[in-house]
Amino acid sequence: MNTCTEHDLLGDKEVPAAAYYGIHALRACKNFAISGTLISSCPSLIRALTEILRPEVLTHPSRPISFSSAD
Repeated sequence: MNTCTEHDLLGDKEVPAAAYYGIHALRACKNFAISGTLISSCPSLIRALTEILRPEVLTHPSRPISFSSAD
């Protein structure tokens, strides 16, 4: 597996080169692995998120979806 070394305030960490995430997400998964339950095992949650986000997507189709409360 190809990896790249990323650096943050806590040091260096190897991240898979093909990953769409970086060192912060990698550390978060390690530090906050609460249940080990995958979101794919919760289809009702996925349906609920889709129903909540649908009006936003229909109103602003070219705007990226953001889960940040700062938007």
